[in-house]
Amino acid sequence: DKGHVIFAGELSDLDPEFDTYTSIRFDIRRVDELGNITFYKSEEFNGLTYTNNSVSFNYSISIDARLSSFNFQMFGVIGNVDKLLYEVDDLVSGDVYVIQGQSNAESLVQPEETESVIPYQSNFIRVFGSGTKRSDKFFEMSDNHRKWYYGRGDNTFAGGVGGIGQWGLIFARNLVDQDTIPVAIFNGATGGKEIEYFQKNYDNSVLNNEDALNSYERLLWRLDQAKLTDKVKAVIWSQGEADASLKTSTQEYISMFQALLNDWNTDFAGLLSNFYIFQTKSSCGSANSMLVKEAQRRLADGDVVKIIQTTGLNYVNDCHFSLNDGYEKFASRIYAHISADFYGGSDNESIYTPT
Repeated sequence: DKGHVIFAGELSDLDPEFDTYTSIRFDIRRVDELGNITFYKSEEFNGLTYTNNSVSFNYSISIDARLSSFNFQMFGVIGNVDKLLYEVDDLVSGDVYVIQGQSNAESLVQPEETESVIPYQSNFIRVFGSGTKRSDKFFEMSDNHRKWYYGRGDNTFAGGVGGIGQWGLIFARNLVDQDTIPVAIFNGATGGKEIEYFQKNYDNSVLNNEDALNSYERLLWRLDQAKLTDKVKAVIWSQGEADASLKTSTQEYISMFQALLNDWNTDFAGLLSNFYIFQTKSSCGSANSMLVKEAQRRLADGDVVKIIQTTGLNYVNDCHFSLNDGYEKFASRIYAHISADFYGGSDNESIYTPT
């Protein structure tokens, strides 16, 4: 599999070191997981056409999707003379996943817990921007939201960058270690919110201090900025506790989730059939979780939508899970499905939840 690195811009005489280059060459080196650096390839582009002492360029260069990073040097070439114009290090190519839902999709370290997922961090797990729930932060921190970061699992999303949650990080690390593929995770979760909140057409103006972008728009904005809206491999959903408390009916929940499916399929082009739901566990002081659980059971057809059980997982505070007996198992259960569906992992009946 390959990824594509896009170099686009303009060279002009506004740069005091500008020259009328006859070609542009890229020298690329590969850094393996042990840090060994080897020459990967060169690509040279000719036929530069200048207008008023400037030339625009837009080049796509492929790299392998593997546990390696790539360093690029861009040269302007005139005859036998090369001039280094730009360089960038630590680029990787891999697969893209979205996590969405409530606080168990955020899966932050709980106050009662001391276990950290820092040992699961890897340079091959990447995050674009932040999953902050405050839309105004996108404008206060616009530069930070247009950058890539190494994934972190323990940190809060409120303005922090690189956060993907505890089980999100462990899941990604399983893909890195077991399937030797770099991973980008886009976690857009917001704790304590009903399914209506995550709809594309949700009116954010009803909320205090959240008046610019709604949850759906924030997630889509990040994917669009990273040029990855058509590269999402799967959406993983963990949500329902708020709807249990609100007594959302089974049919209402089904209708709103189907609306989300339609919008995801439109905006995440090519996704079509890769949706996974963690079935909501009775919790958070609500006795009405069966309405949501039944909706999730009906939605899971085993083809477009698959359901993942949360039975046997231990709460630490009646709403959220511990790491060792909770979020680690979230990660292992979703990994089993993803590995079987995309990477040739074991496709046995034990990973499927009866519907």
